[in-house]
Amino acid sequence: MSNRGKAQAKASPASKKEQPMPTEARPFSKMWINSCYQQTLLPGAPWHKLEEEISHNLAQKAEKQFNHPQRKEMLMEVLGKHFVEKYMSHVQRSPDVLESDHMSSEERNRLKIDAENWLNSQMYKAVKETGHGYMLTGIGPGEPPPTGTYADFLRDTFSVFTTGLDRELYCQEQNLTKSKLEELKLLKKSGKPDIYKVPAPSRMKPVGTASSGTSQSTVKPSSSQMRTMIHTVEGDPPPLWGPQSDAIGGAVVALLQRDPRKFDIVVGRMHGRQLPGSLRAYIWADVLFKAERKRMKEVYVEKVVRERFAVSMSRGLTELRIKKPTQSPINGLIQNAVIETYSKTTSMVPYKHMEHMKESIRALNVLYVYDRSYEPYLVQWLFPMQLAFRDKQAMSDDMGEHVIELAMYLDMLNANCFPSWPHVFAMAEQVMATLQQHDPALHDHLKRIAPINAQVNPKEFLVQLLHQERERAEAILRSSSTATPRAPSSSTQFLADPSIFLRRWIGEGFVSVLDTPGVMYVWDQLFMQQWQQSAIVNVCLSLMELLRHRFMEAYDYVTMKEVFLLEPCKLYTVDFQMAWIHTENGKNILDINDLYNRQRPQSPTSRLDGVSEGRETPFAGLLKPCGIKNIRCSVTIPADSIQKESWLVRGLHPEDLRLSVAIYFGSIKMRTRVCHSLPELADQKRDSYGQLLAQIEFTNERHIYDMLDLSQYDVERELGAYPYAIFKLEHMVPRRGDLSDRAPVTLAWARIPLYRQSSARGADSGFSIVEGDSTVPLHPGDIPDSLITAQPRTPTQEDLIQGSLLGYNCTLSAFVFDLSNEPPSRQVEPPVHSDSPTSPFTMPAPVAPVDTRPPQTQRTPAPPVPSPPPPPAPVQPPTPAHQETPQDSEPWVPHKPAAAKKNPKPSTNRDPFVLYVDAARYLPDNASLVKVTGRILRAGDLTNLQDILAPPDLNGSSRSPTFNFRMEINKEGQVADPDLLLFLRLYTYDVDSREVVVVGSCLMPVFTPGRKKGEGLLNVGGHQLRLSSGMPAMRDSLGLISATDLDTNPKVPGCSLLIRLLPLSQDSPSAPAYATGYYLSDKCQPTVSESRIFTSYMADQKTFPKTERDMVLRLQQFEKVTNTGTSDADLTSWLINKLDIKRQGVSQPAGNLALPRCVRYRVKLGLKAQITAAFGLPDGLYVQCFARVSAGKQSRLIPATEEGYGKEEQFITQTLKPDSHLTCPVWDDAPKEMHPFYDQHSCLIIQVIGLRVLYRPQAGHKKPGTLHKPDGTPLEISDSEIIGWTAVPLFDGNSVISGTHTVPVLTRPLSSELQEELAEKTVGEFLKHNVWNSYTKMHGASLQLKLWDSHFDFHELPEVMDHRELLEAIGDAAEYDPPANPGTATSLTQQEKLLSMMEEKVRKQGTKGTTFKKENIFFQQAMATCMDNMMTDFCLQNGLPPL
Repeated sequence: MSNRGKAQAKASPASKKEQPMPTEARPFSKMWINSCYQQTLLPGAPWHKLEEEISHNLAQKAEKQFNHPQRKEMLMEVLGKHFVEKYMSHVQRSPDVLESDHMSSEERNRLKIDAENWLNSQMYKAVKETGHGYMLTGIGPGEPPPTGTYADFLRDTFSVFTTGLDRELYCQEQNLTKSKLEELKLLKKSGKPDIYKVPAPSRMKPVGTASSGTSQSTVKPSSSQMRTMIHTVEGDPPPLWGPQSDAIGGAVVALLQRDPRKFDIVVGRMHGRQLPGSLRAYIWADVLFKAERKRMKEVYVEKVVRERFAVSMSRGLTELRIKKPTQSPINGLIQNAVIETYSKTTSMVPYKHMEHMKESIRALNVLYVYDRSYEPYLVQWLFPMQLAFRDKQAMSDDMGEHVIELAMYLDMLNANCFPSWPHVFAMAEQVMATLQQHDPALHDHLKRIAPINAQVNPKEFLVQLLHQERERAEAILRSSSTATPRAPSSSTQFLADPSIFLRRWIGEGFVSVLDTPGVMYVWDQLFMQQWQQSAIVNVCLSLMELLRHRFMEAYDYVTMKEVFLLEPCKLYTVDFQMAWIHTENGKNILDINDLYNRQRPQSPTSRLDGVSEGRETPFAGLLKPCGIKNIRCSVTIPADSIQKESWLVRGLHPEDLRLSVAIYFGSIKMRTRVCHSLPELADQKRDSYGQLLAQIEFTNERHIYDMLDLSQYDVERELGAYPYAIFKLEHMVPRRGDLSDRAPVTLAWARIPLYRQSSARGADSGFSIVEGDSTVPLHPGDIPDSLITAQPRTPTQEDLIQGSLLGYNCTLSAFVFDLSNEPPSRQVEPPVHSDSPTSPFTMPAPVAPVDTRPPQTQRTPAPPVPSPPPPPAPVQPPTPAHQETPQDSEPWVPHKPAAAKKNPKPSTNRDPFVLYVDAARYLPDNASLVKVTGRILRAGDLTNLQDILAPPDLNGSSRSPTFNFRMEINKEGQVADPDLLLFLRLYTYDVDSREVVVVGSCLMPVFTPGRKKGEGLLNVGGHQLRLSSGMPAMRDSLGLISATDLDTNPKVPGCSLLIRLLPLSQDSPSAPAYATGYYLSDKCQPTVSESRIFTSYMADQKTFPKTERDMVLRLQQFEKVTNTGTSDADLTSWLINKLDIKRQGVSQPAGNLALPRCVRYRVKLGLKAQITAAFGLPDGLYVQCFARVSAGKQSRLIPATEEGYGKEEQFITQTLKPDSHLTCPVWDDAPKEMHPFYDQHSCLIIQVIGLRVLYRPQAGHKKPGTLHKPDGTPLEISDSEIIGWTAVPLFDGNSVISGTHTVPVLTRPLSSELQEELAEKTVGEFLKHNVWNSYTKMHGASLQLKLWDSHFDFHELPEVMDHRELLEAIGDAAEYDPPANPGTATSLTQQEKLLSMMEEKVRKQGTKGTTFKKENIFFQQAMATCMDNMMTDFCLQNGLPPL
């Protein structure tokens, strides 16, 4: 535990009992949190995966440092034996190199410190590189939640912590019940109340007289009078905080003691909220010590401060010649002041018992002994601190440490936190100035009535202190505003000013005017705001505006004074809380009185009986209370979901079901509640198709929602948001087969509107409750975040999550009611049998499972209609219906001869054989439905050969579809040509071009040469054939094609066909699994690029349609196809017709699949750009290019991801080839990888920087020379150095526009208007829309760069496109052709230009001289450093992030 944490633990008296010393196994001060901590470290917990990833990365980094033996051994020693044995067991150790024989103890210590520092920095890098940067930075506002291992860890930790907290609260509740009974027994015996128990402050509310106008007394009532004037409130109202919130606060304290760096995060989350007792003590103490920490660093500050206070107090005892610090010479004065203050101050009256006042007297005596300071207002300052740092045991201890600690805290408050008196007076003037500006009516009214009947009591306002500090306050005002000092006036005129009451409010810390909860709330906020003046000013403004109607009723000084001093304590604390937050957010203070002021009732009635008189509906912003009950669900679970999830086989059980209800206003979640009672399964049965139909009723649930405040959500209101409820139905499922370890799985969700915009009160109207029964669809899966918006929309098919367990036609029904108008009794009718047409929850008629998902908004009750018998299934190979093909764990498997042992011996070309088309492997992203066609070529004597047509199996994978095609060839036993070829083509429907195209083709020799001439042996076994784009090279006819004619065609990345050739036999063996290694796959071994593509395909399994049937249904829905059957035969027939190009009305043959679009862009992989050359630039310039991603208009709205994807990205060229010419520079930089979001309007803006550089080498040529302009001024990058710019489009058709781009160089200034136009148009549209002439473009100048998807290495692109279309957009592309011989006689190369700057003897040696080679390296180093510095300034000046 840190020193800071120790001090805070000391400052929290309530936690002193359970403060075991922290250890590595028990790092927290709360035992239940330690238990949760240990639970996250159990075997199998997600933390171990996280630790494994980071440790493995760290071990790799450490091994790179093993070149130095001593450093190696020290690193392994610091890492520890366990780490080394687990991650570095292969490393040979030599621990003797660290012995004293080889190094001194000083060298060993220094080496150890270096190793620890290095490992610490590498640990942070390892966390970031493994994708877990959230562990260091946290999740910022607006950032997406983490995914992967870290998300699993967070979910597990959250579940463990909440379960532990619930258990702790339950135990606390049991203990509280016992202690309450014991307290009642003790109270009955002794008759004395517990002095430590916090009184109920709401019982002490004196009735005001400001509005009556009958009382002219300016004296505050005595405590006895106040007790006769209080309101009697029904019930037993809670104290300042509840035991549950205090327990949660104690948990937060335990976490802060472990990691005090999270202090600012906790304070930020608690802003505007009242603190529970334990957390309050911690935060207040931390703020009090904060100023001391700034002055004393690297020491245990809390200990030093306490020792310093004790030394000064001891010195005071000696000087005053007294024995006890609690009995100073002015003890009698302090006693009288404390008793008087507690008697007349509203917030302190409930605490006017002897023990509490004794504590105050002792603390003030100690403070006087410490530094001889005492003022009456210190009694009021001390009061909140007594409540915050309460100690039951020390209350009756005369010499206890507690009162000394209170005095020390009071001294630090005065010295470090509380504003000085000049600032107090200046803040009062600031409040009045703000009122004059924003509420002139109130300001002028107070100024007008203040002098009337001014009965001023100078003693009340410490006239001498005010006159003494007045000039200093005005000096502060003069330094911070344009206000002019006022002329001197008499004391009466001065004290009759309204600001004098504000000074009293602030000077007494608002303790004298607010009730106890109000005082503690204000001080909570001031401590969390570090006692900033703006927070204090906002407190005053909030109180002034809440009391505005009272002030406007006042008519002279006396009534105004009563409002200032007596009315604030009557305000509800929650009203003041909302008003202060309103003011803190910078909203109009004139709205406060109407929105938040609910005056305390003037009659002795409970605050729960109703709202104040004259308010029939809640104030604007606060919704009328509503309720939800009679929640019922009707669910349908398809048979395929039951087969997929074993836990569904036993049906639904009430104890496993959980329903949560979240209240939203637009995208803002306001409340969340979970149904705690068990639901009733009114009906559960299977239909004839194996579907599970269930009726779930939550009959005992009744949710009430009150105090829903919309006032702080102005943006949502302006966007037309309305309050609604989201119901989420979950099922608890065993995790990893362990019945004791269960996790929730979301079945479905639904949305019900609770309020509608009222039209009766104009544009600024409120909301009225949507009362009555509501029946809405239950949508399968979890709710996507994109649907939680200001204007919620109904999800479409694209919004629904793949793999959802629930079917469609499911509904949820609930009854919404007004709490003030709830029906007296509303029983849930027993469920009616499904054949009754009057049932509100009629089960749908049994239909085939594939036909249960038409989009419907609400179920229509109808009697069941007998379903017609299903049509006869087409003859299919022996693949079970509705059986999903599992995804391969390995995209490519090498051939294993053992798997093909059972293959028969090869037959000859005279024997019949069978062709099996088994599967296609890994279709491209732009493919969808597929079929295989083909024919036998060079058949010889074979006749009656049919063309091959293989439709896919609807139950097979859509990414790697199966075919189950079998074709018998040469059944007559004729002689086949030994060169017989199998020609296969794979067709698909291109989802981008919406055309039928050919994915690729392949040629396969059926026979291998036999021993005899003219004999061929069958290529027996399985073959994996790589697909090539296009047709084979045609000679005279297809009959002359050879097996190698497709070898030079571009290959389709990752895509192949699986076939088998077997002799004809009676058996028809099924296709073996690809993972067995049966197929000859050597020719399909993936490249590095294809391995990346396979990884992306595997990651898309959840979003890509699972089966070919899903693909057909999705395509039908996309094209809004109706009137088609739903049987396998109907779907297969529709697929074949869809892929028949003749039926599509196209006369031309099918084209080829667009290879540049075969792999969809994925932001995780990103893209790469490499600027290679420029042509036609001005001579004599040193040229570099600055490139940055200009995001399209839509992608600008998407926040960057955790990994930094989508952020602003930019780079600059650095390495010029020495032999390239100045007018045609060539760069040799490595490609730059970037991760912009996909947007067809996104582009790469490249600015060409041309510098006139003069290099002066140093004498002796031993270090880099100097760089500057030819005129001797420093180099810089300004608008004049930007000689041109261009833009390169990045995306089209869901893919990167890969290839070589040649683009024109433009000279028109790149203004913000042009950049906005580029964000809304493609680059081509932008160039065509504008006029380009000799003034706006650089004639003949162009820039060349390579752009490609990071899935590929550039040399492995399936097709390298040459993009020159942008040259045509601004003129004749021929003008921009690069010269055959770059550079002319007048154009120097880069190294020749540098050589011309050398002295004569170096120039004579030429570019091959050793001196020049050395200076060339120096120049490159100096230029790189200079460019970095200049680009940093350039980015700052133009609002760009640094490179």
